[in-house]
Amino acid sequence: RARGPVERALSAREIEVLHTWSKTRKREQTDRELAIARDAYDDCIAYMDEQLGRLMDELEHRAGASYRLLMLDADGLKQVNDSLGYEDGDLLIVALADTLASVLEAGELAARLGGDELVAVLNPLSPADASARVRGLRVLVDDLPLPRRIRDVCHGASVGCVASRPGETARETLRRAGAE
Repeated sequence: RARGPVERALSAREIEVLHTWSKTRKREQTDRELAIARDAYDDCIAYMDEQLGRLMDELEHRAGASYRLLMLDADGLKQVNDSLGYEDGDLLIVALADTLASVLEAGELAARLGGDELVAVLNPLSPADASARVRGLRVLVDDLPLPRRIRDVCHGASVGCVASRPGETARETLRRAGAE
């Protein structure tokens, strides 16, 4: 039958049960939200890792042509992982990857090379334009809205750009980009 207003006061035990149920529901909701957020980060990182194969194919396709590699290296990622945990390290990598992707133009491609390195294949650029892209990316990286705990451990990222050289293989260009 339909119930109207509460006909009696709840006992202390009933209130305790309701309170426990409410806390459990909130915790379950929070756990679900955290799982969704973790999945989103994992998807982004997996996507950047998968892009490496496409990036290598693109470099081989551009063999003999002029292009630039833009490298972004997270300064202190290992320290973030060691002191704050891998979730914060993933947050840092995702933020850097999103920032790198935001400056790409049509025909350019970014990927994660390894732990703390991201790379992008850029269209041919003059040295002045390449320098401007690097400066712009540095500004964006410096302004990343990262939690203070991450900023206290990781102090940004190193950004560099190299031009391909005639007769140089994609791997040689990548190796040189990582060294500079």
